[in-house]
Amino acid sequence: LGAHTIPCQLRIPGSSKVPSVDIKCTVVGPKVSADKKKVVWKKVQVLKPAVQSITLDNRSLIDAPFKAFVRKKGSCFRIDTSAGVIAPKEKLEIKITAMLNDSGVAIKDKLMVVIEDGKTLEIPLHATGIGTTITCKEDVSVLDMGHVFTVDKARRKFEFQNRGVRQHQLQWVYIDPNLDEKKQKMMATKAKNDDEEEVVQTIFTIKPDKVVLKPRMAINYHAEGRCSKPGLKSEVWACMASVQGNPRPVEIYRITLSANFIVPLLEFSEKELAFIQHCEPGADTKPGKKLLSVKNVSPLPLVFWMKCPPPFSIDRIEYTLPPGESATTEILFTANLSDERQSLKVKTNLLITYRDHTQKD
Repeated sequence: LGAHTIPCQLRIPGSSKVPSVDIKCTVVGPKVSADKKKVVWKKVQVLKPAVQSITLDNRSLIDAPFKAFVRKKGSCFRIDTSAGVIAPKEKLEIKITAMLNDSGVAIKDKLMVVIEDGKTLEIPLHATGIGTTITCKEDVSVLDMGHVFTVDKARRKFEFQNRGVRQHQLQWVYIDPNLDEKKQKMMATKAKNDDEEEVVQTIFTIKPDKVVLKPRMAINYHAEGRCSKPGLKSEVWACMASVQGNPRPVEIYRITLSANFIVPLLEFSEKELAFIQHCEPGADTKPGKKLLSVKNVSPLPLVFWMKCPPPFSIDRIEYTLPPGESATTEILFTANLSDERQSLKVKTNLLITYRDHTQKD
């Protein structure tokens, strides 16, 4: 490459003189240009690929071999073509993907295109990330814990992972429906700064409520709920994050926790069973028998025991019924008459106790 001089001699037939000539030339490599002086992504959702492209134009009459790379090691930018040859008067497109792992800051790098025997191109790359680098493998916008007995706890687990490069301080805050958005944010900031927080009685909790999550680390959360009154209950909780270098907390997740708290519920084929037993002189007294069907109309399986005091008896004590299933039992009545054989009237109740609940029917 560069300026060169080539001496030449001319031979002329019939002449003894040999004139000399110097040929001067300048050797250059391929001339390649890019259609963009820099590539800018205005706002990019973190951890999601955002693609732009540049076009290289070979304006010379010779091939243009090249190598391309992003300058910084471990860069958030990557390219789909690292080497190749651009034919004369042809163009080549290189796609650049930005996969950002930080938000709220400008990330810069350079795309280097080294042309063999030509000029190296330096193309600045600029991008700013938005969103959060705290991720969850499942959709946690609504966590329905299903049907739960009022004496039990509703439980659900989920995991958060910090896929960014900065430390995050996470805190869960109950969203009071009686407070407006502005006051709720003030309460969240106050809860972060104060060691002694105002205790709010809630049905649900998320533990741990405060945690410092370092880069490439994960935390398992346990959401629990308990309510002694039956019914469908729900609460909204927000995860506030303070990123290292920016102490101001920002809401990154909002979760609705819900559970349907229930009590055992059985349905009987009869509201009451009436027995009449006749005793004749000199005749044996036969016990009265009646069938009773019981159905589980609760949304959860039930394990229960049925008992009845004398002179009544039951042929089966323990039952296990899935939701919607029924069972039939036989109730016996045997009058324990005295020797005088006087008439008597007995009235009692069938007693039902449950394995998984303190309720008694």
